[in-house]
Amino acid sequence: MQSLLQPLPSLLHQLQALREAFWKEQHTSHITGTDVAAILGLGKFKDNRNPLDVYLKKKYPSQKEGETLNILFSMGHAVEAVLAEWYESVTGSKVVLNSDFYEDEERPWIGGTPDAFAYNEDGSVTGLEFKSANFMNRSEFIEGVLGMGGSICFTYEMQVRLYMYLTGLDEYRLIVYVHDGVCSEANVKVITVMR
Repeated sequence: MQSLLQPLPSLLHQLQALREAFWKEQHTSHITGTDVAAILGLGKFKDNRNPLDVYLKKKYPSQKEGETLNILFSMGHAVEAVLAEWYESVTGSKVVLNSDFYEDEERPWIGGTPDAFAYNEDGSVTGLEFKSANFMNRSEFIEGVLGMGGSICFTYEMQVRLYMYLTGLDEYRLIVYVHDGVCSEANVKVITVMR
């Protein structure tokens, strides 16, 4: 006798594939948070340094890049869930992971997908953006995300500020996890950005 639950993993896989396809379509047809610094000519990372890079990636997305994005997308979401749980345990806030695409009403070519929202005990809402790296790109990542002296780098500050604009929130937190083989709270940095 075949179980009624047997098709469930297949259905979940199909839903994830649809979500990833929607994400990719939205991010290739909109200026998003990860594009802002590059458009200003101040992009930090090798695949997104200037306005021409952004235009070419949007206009001519490669199949190989799509496959890489799917892997990174899945890995990133797994880390987001862990960091969201950690943030809840430390702050007492209720964290809700986000999958909605926010689009500017006046400029429908601007949009983005914030990672999560923290619903705080005082009734306020804080936006959350998660970043992570492993031992292979740790030093580049620390320099790129944290910048000099542990402050947020311009690339991620612009991403967070776009999400603040799209959501109307006054406070955002960038939560950075750098994996170096040791699982420790010392590997998690929280940087607050205010409007």
